[in-house]
Amino acid sequence: MTGTVTWEIDWTGSGGAGGDLPDGTFGATQDVVVQEIQAVNR
Repeated sequence: MTGTVTWEIDWTGSGGAGGDLPDGTFGATQDVVVQEIQAVNR
């Protein structure tokens, strides 16, 4: 299984200042043990 989170951040202050923060991506892979598999045949 692989999961990934991606974010884009910008900000605006009460005085009108603002900007973008660096985009980011974080991901990881995790092995998963499958206990049961089912199939439907038609």
